[in-house]
Amino acid sequence: MSTYVQKAPDSSFINLVEDNDFKRDLVSFFSGGRYKYTKDEMREMGFENLTKDFIEHMRAQSVNEVTATKDLNYVRNKDFNYKGKQAFGRLTQAWDNSKEAGTGFFDGLGDFAEGVVTAPSTYLGFASFGLGKVGAKVASKGVQLAVRAGLKETLKKNVLKSSIARQSVKDAGTGAVTGAAVSGFQGKQQGVTREELGVGPEYTTKDLILDSTIGAVAEGTFGAATGYISGRIGRGRAKKVEDVMLERNTTFKKQAEEAAKKSLGTIKAASDAEKKQAMNIVADVEDILSARAGVRGAKIKGRLDPERVAKGRAILNAMSDPKANPEFSSGLSVQTMRGIAAASVDLMRDLKLDTKSGDIRITEAIANKLRDGDSQEVFTILKNVKDKYGLSKDEFSMIYLSEVSRAGQTLGFQSAIKRGAKINLDEASDIDILFSKGASSISSQDAQEISAAAVRNSKSGAYKFLQDLDTMRISFMTSQPATTMRNITNVSILIGTDMVDQVNKAIYKGITGDASQIKTFIPNMTAVVRGLSFNNTEAKLLRQIMLEEMPEQSMRLYNQAMRLEVGMESSGVLARVGRFVNMANTLSDSVFKEGIFYGNLERQFRDKGMSMSDWLRTNTKLEDLPEGIDLNLAVDDANRLTMQRDFRGADSVLASTTRGLVNLNRKVPFLVSAAAGVPFPRYLGNHLQTVSDYAPILGEMLHRSGLTEGAKDDATRYARQATGAMMLFAGYQIAKDRDGEVDYGSIKNELGAKEDLKPLLGAAMFHMYLGDQAWRKENGLPTSFDNTDQLKRDLQDVLGGIPEFSFDLGIPVAILDAVAKQKITPDLEKKFGDFLSTFTMPGAIARDLIGQADYDQAGNPYTRELAITDDVKLDYSGAEMTNRALRMLPDVKSRQYLQSFNDETDIAYYDFDNPVARGKVNPALKQITGRTAEPPLTSLQKEMSRYNLKNWQIYGSTATKSANVDLVLRERLAKSMYKDFENWKSKAPASKKYGEMTYDEIVASDSISNLDKSNLLEGWITKKIRKEREQVEALFDSFVAESPVKARGYIRNNYIIYSKDKGGKQNLNTAAQTLGFNTADEYLAESDTISDELTRRMKLLAIVPNIRENEPYD
Repeated sequence: MSTYVQKAPDSSFINLVEDNDFKRDLVSFFSGGRYKYTKDEMREMGFENLTKDFIEHMRAQSVNEVTATKDLNYVRNKDFNYKGKQAFGRLTQAWDNSKEAGTGFFDGLGDFAEGVVTAPSTYLGFASFGLGKVGAKVASKGVQLAVRAGLKETLKKNVLKSSIARQSVKDAGTGAVTGAAVSGFQGKQQGVTREELGVGPEYTTKDLILDSTIGAVAEGTFGAATGYISGRIGRGRAKKVEDVMLERNTTFKKQAEEAAKKSLGTIKAASDAEKKQAMNIVADVEDILSARAGVRGAKIKGRLDPERVAKGRAILNAMSDPKANPEFSSGLSVQTMRGIAAASVDLMRDLKLDTKSGDIRITEAIANKLRDGDSQEVFTILKNVKDKYGLSKDEFSMIYLSEVSRAGQTLGFQSAIKRGAKINLDEASDIDILFSKGASSISSQDAQEISAAAVRNSKSGAYKFLQDLDTMRISFMTSQPATTMRNITNVSILIGTDMVDQVNKAIYKGITGDASQIKTFIPNMTAVVRGLSFNNTEAKLLRQIMLEEMPEQSMRLYNQAMRLEVGMESSGVLARVGRFVNMANTLSDSVFKEGIFYGNLERQFRDKGMSMSDWLRTNTKLEDLPEGIDLNLAVDDANRLTMQRDFRGADSVLASTTRGLVNLNRKVPFLVSAAAGVPFPRYLGNHLQTVSDYAPILGEMLHRSGLTEGAKDDATRYARQATGAMMLFAGYQIAKDRDGEVDYGSIKNELGAKEDLKPLLGAAMFHMYLGDQAWRKENGLPTSFDNTDQLKRDLQDVLGGIPEFSFDLGIPVAILDAVAKQKITPDLEKKFGDFLSTFTMPGAIARDLIGQADYDQAGNPYTRELAITDDVKLDYSGAEMTNRALRMLPDVKSRQYLQSFNDETDIAYYDFDNPVARGKVNPALKQITGRTAEPPLTSLQKEMSRYNLKNWQIYGSTATKSANVDLVLRERLAKSMYKDFENWKSKAPASKKYGEMTYDEIVASDSISNLDKSNLLEGWITKKIRKEREQVEALFDSFVAESPVKARGYIRNNYIIYSKDKGGKQNLNTAAQTLGFNTADEYLAESDTISDELTRRMKLLAIVPNIRENEPYD
């Protein structure tokens, strides 16, 4: 035992810094994988600061389950330096046994506070403000550290008092359950970590129960007190919204009663022809809305359908009977239905339509009057009728929607008509004319979507099944918690840019002579944040008002998710499954929209010198906003900042292309999402538009050319471009800090590891990329612009928006290649396997969680077919496709889905430049934070990044066709190459061209170009890989000679490789014929044992060169 461990019980931990063994262990721990401090960094920090860092780490471990989980993963990770783990074990033992930390009360308080704030569990137990969880977390883990030995006695005394209000106990209980689960999990991580390090007793089920109970008691006790307060605040908000809505309903109740009487009177007084036309309209509305909602049996039926005729008569009777109160499948009330029917009758009369001439077209008649210039007369008619029957604009617009359905068509996209812009009346559709003038809340795009959903839900059969199957597949692609966290981060970044926009807009306005914006820029800047926090009551109230008064608008705004673009309209089981697994995305997006919608409206009120809070107290309907306040602008802003704009009313090339792709994606399964490689066309359109909005100068050029759709007013456009210029500068500064050691979309964390931020950045990736390229150019380093292929790939990532799911034409390219070669190619198998893997993506959650608990079950599996089965098997076709298709499923010891050496765990996948296999480091953190954890960077990786060298490109150019050779080669290189690079770069002559100069000396020389340095590094790596490959191949060849069964995968792979080459199968059959068999498969089928099978394969391969001298086997 080290001397400092023995001294610990009589010393504060900080004072152990004088011990030399303690110092050595600090260095080993902080450079051994859990952290990756360099020698220079540690030398600059000094041993006292290293000790403080370790103290901060251990305090975080006690209150932050992520830190505890990382520690356990580090200890169990077999690829990390064992000396570092041993040092961690001794340091942990000293920490546990020392009298105190010795850093002072306030340092300790700060460390614990930081650990609590950064722990995900702090936010899991939030009740409203979440005060209970923060207090409970401090208590539960503070108690666990300080009085662990005496907790059994403590548990007997900590009992909840019955005087606490019932609801508060419920609030606290929720926190207690969460705390118990997290505390138990966290306690286990700490306990098992110590057990693995050999500094603590075996962690048993009893210990787990104790840790869970600690968390539950502390959570319950503190949660009961603070939960009562936070619960009261949360319920107070809900009560306030409820009271306001009750007051509004009371205010409008009398108006509604008067409108109902008028509706009934109009229907009773209507002629038979008028009743028939009105009832047809109402029946159409019932059919289309019921079908869209997916009501069982609901379909859009023809006018002469017997069931439809019977329904029309029933509705007519109900409309005329004041005592009737039928329930409609559409969800509309009988009062609303009567109002729509009565309004239809009045419009027929006011517009002088011939009700006896068959189907009448109210929409067409109104549009024709607008074309003739009778706007004032038309709007007077519409307003009087709408007000008379108490209909909202959404409800009134059902008349127009019914006519779309009745015409038996789905309106195509028409030229969008901007509010206030010049209208080309001859080309615009009837309903778009009404929409552009504010007479309808439904545009042709909306009508098309509603009708398409109704038609889709009315159908059944194979085609609808394929539509729903594609819907579910796309939904599964965004089903993981990681996606939700990435969405939240992305929207948060956009809200931050919006805040900067408000400052820049105020500056622009001030420069151009409008000083009012300068006076209000602070409340304008904070409007969205306040809508999410302090003013959330008003935000929720606005949402509730919209839901009741404008249900169609509300549905379009709140029932969407950032990357869930299809399936919202389908009622099929598969589509519902897709929506279910995306609930977290929909909920988080709707919360953001609530705040953004509030923030935009509040800004509009303030710009007009009014208060939205005062307006809300007037109990005015939302569609009757003061003049100059545009509800659609607020809706568009909410969709813009959550990347869900549908580009209604936009006529740019990007807008029309996006709408077309979205529509095609909904109609034709797998065409856009798989074949074209664009599963999220709406998101892609939003991403490109956002890039354009924040691209200085370029964005303005794209807007003016009509390629993209910038903001209508100059101030907003210029403000966003100014923000974009600031983001470009930030991208340059971040690149400067990276020093080229990681790529443009990543940063280095405190562990010295790469953190890929691309999935989180969204459009900001554009600025990171350009900033990085500018820094590289300035410092003479290679840029993407120096390599056309690399530039294409980078632009695909930057402009695609979602790195994993951006443009990907892999499937059609692989299909065309297979057709040209007249065979199923390995690339086609791989791409189709990737396609199938999207159906198993929800399984990645379990895979990551299981991998976090057990290192051997963590990581990305090796999917190339190794043919290592221990029985006779002749056909391995499609094996890699199957492996790739199932790679998302959890790696469990009881059931192996993929190939395995031990029938318990998958085979790990290595890259040549890092000793840790892919995905082995803290896999669960991806689900918690949205960021994929990586191992500490090696010096080789840093150097490759500086010179813009990609490991997959270099390795691919030297790759072997044999999967067995590839697997062994990867792992051998991973374990040795980074060490070889350290020795080579500083100790050996790098190249004959430069004499005795080492690589480090060459890099430091200003007289040698960066291109030559890059070529030198790439040449050394390539030579190293080829040399190691030759050694691995020789190793396998020796196995073939000495023990063929051990080399069965290698032998089978060589056979498979040859058989897939041009003419290979035919040559093998010819070889089999020389042995008296018709085909090679027939010859192999005679095998009795593995040894016999392998001998036969080798015999065929030996005969082949003699058959075709011009195509010898290699």
